[in-house]
Amino acid sequence: MSINPFAPVVPPDAFALTDSGATYVRVGEGERPAVSLLRHFDFPPEAFALGAFGTPVFAPDAFAPIVTAARRAVPGGLRRASVVIPDAWARTMTLDFDLIPAGRKERSEMVHWKLKKLLPGRVDELDVAFAEIAKAGEGARLLVSASPRETLRSIEAAFAGSGVRVGRLQPATVSLFNGLDKRLAKAAGGDYLLLHRSRGTSSLLIARGGHPLFYRQKSTAVDAVDDVQEIRLSLSYYTETFGGTTAPPPLYVLDEGTGEAGYPELEALAPTDLGGELLDADPSVGLHTKAHPEALAAAASAWEAS
Repeated sequence: MSINPFAPVVPPDAFALTDSGATYVRVGEGERPAVSLLRHFDFPPEAFALGAFGTPVFAPDAFAPIVTAARRAVPGGLRRASVVIPDAWARTMTLDFDLIPAGRKERSEMVHWKLKKLLPGRVDELDVAFAEIAKAGEGARLLVSASPRETLRSIEAAFAGSGVRVGRLQPATVSLFNGLDKRLAKAAGGDYLLLHRSRGTSSLLIARGGHPLFYRQKSTAVDAVDDVQEIRLSLSYYTETFGGTTAPPPLYVLDEGTGEAGYPELEALAPTDLGGELLDADPSVGLHTKAHPEALAAAASAWEAS
């Protein structure tokens, strides 16, 4: 379920952006997911300024160093790429409606109308993408992602200035789901939970049959999030609404923020690291993502597109 597809491209190249730097990956060919190359650059102070929504607005030459380094290392050049942004640079949520119109334009107007009631600031300055997901009972549910337009346009313009066309631009958890869902479902033998912790945000997703059943994003910028409580509440909803089994589905965790080993507070839920072994991936995936966890979402974006 891709909620923000641009024109179809099939690049093996992807970038993960964070508050502090950019990570480039080129994925390898073959049946098993692989990362053949990784480069990382920290942003200098002049690379961006914070915009009206508190998210970065990048300078025209912000990505020149990492694009130059990538071009030197890869055969065939670098002209197209997917880009993954932190969850904290977008607001991703589910919205329920009694009825949604068939036309895309009418749906968009309805979504914007509802977002104006929920989000601070000028909603007309956000780029909004959405897709319908499963909902028990009557009505309809949309998974909606809204990002500051000035941030997205500055990313596209800065890459274009370095000769790279951005083909897909999406939040990290959405990228993880789009690129890894089939492998996660296979590992789980069915439904699964995905908990993605990154700087400023904790995102929880429950999936079934290639579609999200549930999505919740919480900001951790001000107050800590009790992920155990969030998961228990989500599982209760899942069981009551979608007829989940008595045994909860497997919990997969990608933690980009703490750098700690393991997840002691989640121990009772038997979490499994979202990594190369779980994905039946080439050892290169685990090697690179251990050093740069954000690279997994970038690689997933490229695996999805290829």
